[in-house]
Amino acid sequence: MKHSTPTDSNYSKTETLVVDEIQFNYFQFKSKIDTKDGKNDMHFTVHGRMKKDSIIWLSITPGLGVEAIRCIITRDSVLVIDRVNNRYYPYPISYISEQFNTTIDFFLLQNLILGNLPFPFSPNDDLISKNESAQLYHLIQKRENLQIESVISGITRKVENIKYTNTSRSRNFSATYSDFASLDSTVIAKKSILEFSTSQDMNDKQMTIYIEHVKTERTEKPLTFPFNVPKRFENKDNK
Repeated sequence: MKHSTPTDSNYSKTETLVVDEIQFNYFQFKSKIDTKDGKNDMHFTVHGRMKKDSIIWLSITPGLGVEAIRCIITRDSVLVIDRVNNRYYPYPISYISEQFNTTIDFFLLQNLILGNLPFPFSPNDDLISKNESAQLYHLIQKRENLQIESVISGITRKVENIKYTNTSRSRNFSATYSDFASLDSTVIAKKSILEFSTSQDMNDKQMTIYIEHVKTERTEKPLTFPFNVPKRFENKDNK
């Protein structure tokens, strides 16, 4: 692994780091979500299911307890059923990036939900540690126009913070993980905060998403991903 030369005397090169990442075939969760963008505050519950590297299924319920949105995300598409307006929306996977003004693909979204590293280790990544007493490791990964800095605890071996920067545009986001709890033989962050910021044409936009996992479960038993579009629902692409 390639290492950068530390510019701070508190940093030193380290040869290796084992990160406790959540491995799974199928995963399901129930989460409470709060979003704030300076204009609107939203509160809802999400029931989610995932098949590794294949499907993310989401059922979104606002305060009244009735499902409003059902969504299936795959590597190349986002399919949305809007039960409030009786509409069906098929999108390419780039729709997620457009909503958050940054680059998010299927795999990054999957890892953000789990609190895993954004990308697997590469020989070109830079790994440095911040003195022995702090027991914090900084992993810097560069992919095309993206730079991702992950802060990893040497004690829990979990990702605690991610800073994600698009070096070609003024688009950034960060993820902070906390309240770690056991999940079978591993550990998962029960709480996370995602912060998105965009600066373009003198117009700054910010969004903060607070996530609290109420229930999480790994399973080897295949999960179902029900997604049936009622015939009466209007397809957005037909308008």
